[in-house]
Amino acid sequence: MGSGRLTMALPAADLAAHLDGALVALREVARAGGASASPTGEVWRTVSDELVRLGPPVAVVPRAVPVCTALPTHADDPLTAALLPLLPHLRWDRNASYDDPHFLERYGYCELVGAGPWSSSAVRVGVLLLAAQTQYPAHAHPAEEIYLVLQGSARWSVAGAAAREVGPGAVVHHPAHAAHAMRALAAPLLALYCWRGGIASPARLVPDAAVSARNQHESMD
Repeated sequence: MGSGRLTMALPAADLAAHLDGALVALREVARAGGASASPTGEVWRTVSDELVRLGPPVAVVPRAVPVCTALPTHADDPLTAALLPLLPHLRWDRNASYDDPHFLERYGYCELVGAGPWSSSAVRVGVLLLAAQTQYPAHAHPAEEIYLVLQGSARWSVAGAAAREVGPGAVVHHPAHAAHAMRALAAPLLALYCWRGGIASPARLVPDAAVSARNQHESMD
């Protein structure tokens, strides 16, 4: 898939303007999502409160991963429009515990809040990018999580429930420790993630047997 895509360094003033625009858009999305009385709304409210308290962003050293070549070039919503000019100039990562070389070529994430330009010990907010037709295997983490699909579609399964297809604008909720997996469909998947609670512990792949046992236990509760 190549070595990834980074553009030339932006002038400081342009980078600052993109960061400001992204934060404004993130705050608006979180504020709107927090209007819901659902568990998803509770996560959005935590994120919204933290976004208001953030200090100034810090400089990060840009780094690409191979899947960055799949970054979209157009946006259909204000948040994606605010993020796309910024993402090539930030640090992209991959989970250090994942070791499948094929998957690592087709997956990456960019943290915005937490260990990104904005520091936070309460939440993590960033974007996930999966290449088309890529399966993100079952994994879990102590943090509660929501995803907001920005572009692309995926088949998504959570805690043993039947997989469902989701597209742009859909929000998916993962309770803490719930095993979940997703497969990008015909186009790359770009999705915003938000973590709260237990954010210091990374995701770990969950063996199929462990997924089955956990799902059976949850079905009996």
